[in-house]
Amino acid sequence: MNDSRIVPVFQILAEDIHALGIRTVFGLMSDDTAVFAVTLDGLGVKFVGARHENNAIAMAEGYAYSTHELGVALIGRGPATANGLHAAVAASRMGSKVLVIYGDAAVGSRTVNGIGPDYKGFNAQAVLSAAGLTCFTAASAATARQTLMDAVAAASHGSLAALLLPTNVQMMNVEVWGSAAPKLAPAGQPAGPRTQSIAAAAALLEKSRRPVIVAGMGAHRAGAKAALEALAEKTGALLMTSARGKDMFHGHPYNLGILGSFSHAMGRRMMDQADCVLVFGAGLNFLTMSFGAAVPQVPIVQVNLVVLSGTGDDPPGKFGIASLTASMLTEGAGSRSALQIADAIDFLGADLSTSSTSDASTVRLNVPVVRLGEALPLMADVAQRPTFPESELARQKVQRLTNIIQARDDPASISQLAFARVVYGDTHRYGTALAGSAQTIEAFTVADVRAFYETAYQPGNAAIIVVGDITAARVLPLLETRFGKWAGQGRPAPHNRSLTEPARQPRQIYIVDKPGAPQSQVRMGWVGVARSTPDYFPITVMNTVLGGSFSSRLNLNLREKHGYTYGANSQFDMRLGAGPFLAAAGIQTDKTADALKEFFAELEGIKQTVPADELTRAKHYISLRYPLGFETTGDIAARLEQVLVYHLPDDFFATYIQRIESVTAADVQRVAQKYIDPEHFAVVIAGDRAAIEPGIRALNAGPIKILTVDDVFGPAPNLSK
Repeated sequence: MNDSRIVPVFQILAEDIHALGIRTVFGLMSDDTAVFAVTLDGLGVKFVGARHENNAIAMAEGYAYSTHELGVALIGRGPATANGLHAAVAASRMGSKVLVIYGDAAVGSRTVNGIGPDYKGFNAQAVLSAAGLTCFTAASAATARQTLMDAVAAASHGSLAALLLPTNVQMMNVEVWGSAAPKLAPAGQPAGPRTQSIAAAAALLEKSRRPVIVAGMGAHRAGAKAALEALAEKTGALLMTSARGKDMFHGHPYNLGILGSFSHAMGRRMMDQADCVLVFGAGLNFLTMSFGAAVPQVPIVQVNLVVLSGTGDDPPGKFGIASLTASMLTEGAGSRSALQIADAIDFLGADLSTSSTSDASTVRLNVPVVRLGEALPLMADVAQRPTFPESELARQKVQRLTNIIQARDDPASISQLAFARVVYGDTHRYGTALAGSAQTIEAFTVADVRAFYETAYQPGNAAIIVVGDITAARVLPLLETRFGKWAGQGRPAPHNRSLTEPARQPRQIYIVDKPGAPQSQVRMGWVGVARSTPDYFPITVMNTVLGGSFSSRLNLNLREKHGYTYGANSQFDMRLGAGPFLAAAGIQTDKTADALKEFFAELEGIKQTVPADELTRAKHYISLRYPLGFETTGDIAARLEQVLVYHLPDDFFATYIQRIESVTAADVQRVAQKYIDPEHFAVVIAGDRAAIEPGIRALNAGPIKILTVDDVFGPAPNLSK
């Protein structure tokens, strides 16, 4: 009996994939693979579309990792193959069970239409092979099925495989006998540990004071995660993985992440300082250990002068003067001009900068220790003897007015300022940009700058922070010489901290019309809390769950689930006064109303009890990222600035992780119910009114008020004056 049929190659390959139990494929719909993708979909194999070739392969790799099944990506040919190369190489190095099926140029053909060149021409086999990927090419209809099986087998053993399907081979007919599903040989299991290996490891650990455990692909495949974590907890060893170990200890408090070129500075430093490294299922080759040595010890010192007056202390009618004053400090000081100061700093290999935030102004010096004696006089001049040249003030004003002109054309800047304006009003300092408005900037004079400087930049209103490879005995005489005689002029200005908090109002929606805007920039929220809040730690954890990380609810919903935005987030801007809470995203214009519904749903949902696993992930995310804030002398000095400005306790940093980890689900729910109230939020959307207003009105989410750009910024600056 003849049980055969004639079918196209693309159809029998799709049937084989289905028979293997593969039910999900990730990719982009390309003319090179379209019939293949449609056939898979018709067989019940879900085709999940991606926005980019790298995304498709990364999604397949993530699927393989989370399900322990084969991840399959379907990619076009030519430029599409090149576009996905980065993710393909990364997945290969991590030992992922991924099969990438690429369209390829027709076999035996130099052109595709007989008229001109193939504009997708690309030697995929050569490029993928050169990148170290295992490649298979279905060179004929007769060999296509076996080639697929070979590629699947290779990928199933933990090595990304690339299958090239020439466009003409896909369309060829092939005779098929029977309907037997193909079978794959099971992957071999790694051998168990030898007794003498365990004894040797135990002896090393017993003597070690700074042990590190490194796990690789072998440990990952063997399911050794729990055992190695238990070993680390018993011995105090830190945990790391090779790239192929897939960061298998993610979430564990001892985890330092991925070793090698993927690792952060803290991981590299700890690896370099380890006196015992135990490696499980990994090879320490040049790929594993690249960039593995600690950052060389460079004798650097950071000196920060912190003035306890910032833009929050701007006098009424002079909003922006603190920011302008800070910028003017380096525009001329002592006997030097702005260019002479810059040249002198560059010659010393140093960096000298000034800035002003809501609560403080700073002069920061970063310099090699051997040059500190030469750099401090420059810093002292800038801080104590600025000259405020008229010509430099004029230049600074033009620069700031130009920035405002640019901001008036940027929907993100428009929505940010509009949100502050509608929440706080134009008379509250938090309702105007740090740099001020066009009206205040145009009116500033040298006398205004000098008046603010003389009342704010006082030794009784400032402190110096020093961090680096230098002792107090060495640095204090230098500081005494350069700052010991600083007497200041006049009396320090009283701090302007009696800012009236706006009354909470029912939700209102504000649309700032920006015709033709490709996105709607959404900002929603209200007045949050001051930095002094006793709820700081519960709020930090709660906001991490809501919108403070990539895996937060807002981002996973609006970006990953719906694809409305490239990113959504939320934050509490804590200052000496109660700064704002806001949730934000740039939304695809035609999805604005849908996105608002999702925003409101997540803001309401956070007030329910957070599941234990989600709470644990959020706390680990905060704890594991915390050391990154202390990597450089500049980072440490910035942290100490917070202690000074916000009057934090001496043990704040030492107990930070402990206090984060002690936050409970009840704490998170309590602060969410107290501070997240979307029924009384201001919702600001800067976008194309004609395109978004009908959908927003249909939501019936609150009254709508239309604003113009002039309502937000005031009249446009006139640079011709």
